[in-house]
Amino acid sequence: ATDSLEKVKSLVPQTKIYGWYWLRFHWEGNILTSDIDSLAGLYRELSNPRLQGIKVHPYNDDFELYSENMKPVLEIAENNNLATIFHSDDRGKSYGNTYKLTLPELYGPMIAGYPFINFVIGHGGAYAYPRIVDTPEAEIYWKRTKPLIEDALAIAAELHNAYYDTSTCGNKVKAGLIMKALYECPSLAKKIILGTDFPIAMKPRIEGQLESLIKVGLADNYIEQIASNRLPKRQF
Repeated sequence: ATDSLEKVKSLVPQTKIYGWYWLRFHWEGNILTSDIDSLAGLYRELSNPRLQGIKVHPYNDDFELYSENMKPVLEIAENNNLATIFHSDDRGKSYGNTYKLTLPELYGPMIAGYPFINFVIGHGGAYAYPRIVDTPEAEIYWKRTKPLIEDALAIAAELHNAYYDTSTCGNKVKAGLIMKALYECPSLAKKIILGTDFPIAMKPRIEGQLESLIKVGLADNYIEQIASNRLPKRQF
């Protein structure tokens, strides 16, 4: 992580970089708990003015994303004016039914229940692999995955503290769903945040996220709005 950060700094030396602390979880028997070392690291960083928020990854740490499981994290976030970003997943066939860990019916009430925390729906509700289109497999895949994306967009439109992350929107079906939601609810444009997902290792770029939306026909005014959006900065 440190090496990646230094590389980013070298690429954009004049840019202020704000980070997210990835808090890890593990199971002790049937009890989900924050990793002690990871939690200690978070406490050390709480006074860092460049800390934007806390990241959690239910897929990697194998837990369902709802208020009870997240309560200790959310209390830290709320007490320290930190945003929270979570990895939403739809990988099922190869990785087990991981999409069930981040169902909208789990995280929607959580976001609504903590109105003073800004939440970012990482990967916009589903990974939506770019290669899964126009095949028999894709028809099955999208029957399950479309509602995950549509519900994530609806939550971002409805709740003032919910933001939709564009990372992995290169799939034309996903980009089309984003466009459809924007035309149905134009104010949603202010709630969509540009993201990339592993810009160093996997080399996705902000331009690529915007290009995918342009290719499906999203109007210029929406593209300009999304490109200019920023998550509200942490206030001390």
